[in-house]
Amino acid sequence: MLNYLYLSLIVILISSFNSSFAQIVVSTIATNFSPSGVEGLAIDQNGIIYTPTGPGGKVYKVNSTNGEAHVVLSGLSFPQGGGVDPVGNYYAANYNTGAITKLTPDSSIYIFADDVPGVTGITYRPQNNSLIIANYAHNNVYEASLADSVMTVYFSGGGLNGPDGVAFDSEDNLYVANFGDNKIHKITPAKEISLFAQIEGLRSGYIAIHENTMYVSGLSVNKIFMIDLITRQISVLAGTGAAGYVDGPADSAQFNHPNGIAVDPSGERVYVADANNNAIRVISGIISGIEENKPDAPSEFNLEQNYPNPFNPSTKIKFILPEENFVSLKIFDVLGNEITTLVNETKPAGEYVVDFNAADLVSGIYFYSIQAGSFLQTKKLMILK
Repeated sequence: MLNYLYLSLIVILISSFNSSFAQIVVSTIATNFSPSGVEGLAIDQNGIIYTPTGPGGKVYKVNSTNGEAHVVLSGLSFPQGGGVDPVGNYYAANYNTGAITKLTPDSSIYIFADDVPGVTGITYRPQNNSLIIANYAHNNVYEASLADSVMTVYFSGGGLNGPDGVAFDSEDNLYVANFGDNKIHKITPAKEISLFAQIEGLRSGYIAIHENTMYVSGLSVNKIFMIDLITRQISVLAGTGAAGYVDGPADSAQFNHPNGIAVDPSGERVYVADANNNAIRVISGIISGIEENKPDAPSEFNLEQNYPNPFNPSTKIKFILPEENFVSLKIFDVLGNEITTLVNETKPAGEYVVDFNAADLVSGIYFYSIQAGSFLQTKKLMILK
């Protein structure tokens, strides 16, 4: 194995939410933004949070570790939401003008796209290396290619009612949260739409997804929700429902108009833009506060698409074994040269995720291939720097 590649292997267990909120706590990492009105959070792979303050036309960059915050964009036209791509560019949605402002890691500022007034939430689409942009005013969703900024309508009408929050799962399904009717819809890659969930009084509906869990900020109900993408079970993650400002155990914590949400790359912490309290709150202990149950044995072999993809510098590769087997998982370049062996040992039945870090590899297309007994499958991944 090449010495510049890092590997860690974890077993993913089927989990159920612990309704007692054990070990899950809420705290404040940053406050006193000027002017007040934080909303529409985004977080990059390094744990850097971006939050707009709509009425003030600013975007703050917040260190999620120590809470240090400073203005990185100003003079915007009521920024409502934003998103990041795998290389660390941040995109701010200017609601009034419809411009999408791009901020690069070296602090350069560009107009990425323009003339779509009413834009709100933004998310990155790994499968197409593009941005998905919710348009609250026109009840549609745009897609904009990162390569050329060309913007087209991704989906329009069909149940959208003031779309606000947008997020993708690992299967390229898009979830859109409506401000107008408290509904969250699922749009498949084939552009088929269906009702995924409905939460009374939800309103805001900014959403974030980590693996098979969706997190939702409920502006009007002052609660943070989590939804299992497989079972669609809805649970309250934090908040009593009363408007207030109380840190501490999740079941006694209080929010006041939570209007933005982001989950860190590890899935261990969820960040909330608490608008009326003018604060960024963090919900921590999520993994330790979830009861783990022994999973049922899977029924068939499978190698899933890596996520994120494209990526920089790390990605996750998931595979499923229905029975104990000797497993070989390797990375190859486009010429068929072996780059590294990620797994080369006997594994019991279960679901596994490999973290593959290719920080020193050049941009381009690579392949990952698994062999377990007679099962052989290969898929493509892309490094984008």
